[in-house]
Amino acid sequence: MPLQRDGSIAEAELRRHLRWLADKGVNGIYANGSTGEFTRFTADEHRRTIELVAEESRGRLGIIAGAVEATPELTLAACDHYAKLGCDAVSLCPPVYFRPGQEALREHFTRLADRSPIPILLYNIPAFAAPLAADTIRELARHPRIIGLKDSTRDLPGFLTLMQEIRAFRPDFVFFTGTEEILLPALLMGAAGGTIATAGCLPEAVMGLYQAWQRGEVDTARRLQLALLPVIKLMFSLDFPLGFRAAVELRGFDLGPCRQPLSVGQQAAVENLKTQLRPLMTQLLTTLGATL
Repeated sequence: MPLQRDGSIAEAELRRHLRWLADKGVNGIYANGSTGEFTRFTADEHRRTIELVAEESRGRLGIIAGAVEATPELTLAACDHYAKLGCDAVSLCPPVYFRPGQEALREHFTRLADRSPIPILLYNIPAFAAPLAADTIRELARHPRIIGLKDSTRDLPGFLTLMQEIRAFRPDFVFFTGTEEILLPALLMGAAGGTIATAGCLPEAVMGLYQAWQRGEVDTARRLQLALLPVIKLMFSLDFPLGFRAAVELRGFDLGPCRQPLSVGQQAAVENLKTQLRPLMTQLLTTLGATL
């Protein structure tokens, strides 16, 4: 999320980034997610973010709105607001901080789905929230308002097994991977796509991979997937999402200060990372006929 020097949202820069992504062919925006550091923003800022995304999409982009808030009632209020803005779905991970058991999670998501005016995409990200067990996801997939899953477990076999099992009784259930390193394998095995942090800084490569796969040009898609791996590894080498912020800044965007204060050593590490990222990103973009 781009910020002003006073720490407020840099709305003009956010709009510029959104327009740039649309011009690069990105299909949709997943806002208020992990890369957007949603836990470091207020409920009002979450709403304003989605308002800006809705205004800039102008029918060009699908919108998945992260709607996790501190309480179920606040979450439902966000769902209502995002439905009125015309978003396609909301994304909900398990409640933050506390790590409920599976029975509690099933009840939590069922009650939200019963009352939500907008379809829900489950978000399984055990690195940051209570994990959603496979049995829990299978049960929740039977709820008509729960329409899909974003899987960030980094467990490809588990993801593929869930796809096979759930589509046996819910063929319309949508599966997205949140793990950029396995985007192509997930697509080849039936995923609808990915909500990929790397698309925010290298949309040419990510969309090039996706479009090559759609055309049946698997070798081209494989080359792009492999070319992305060292860039992704570097971006993950710092505290998340600092590496991805650095890459976006290399594309010419001013993201301003971080909500999480950085030490002098961290600031130096970010600058060093940019030095390492620049030639890799330049080389990758050059192969696609683009420039940094």
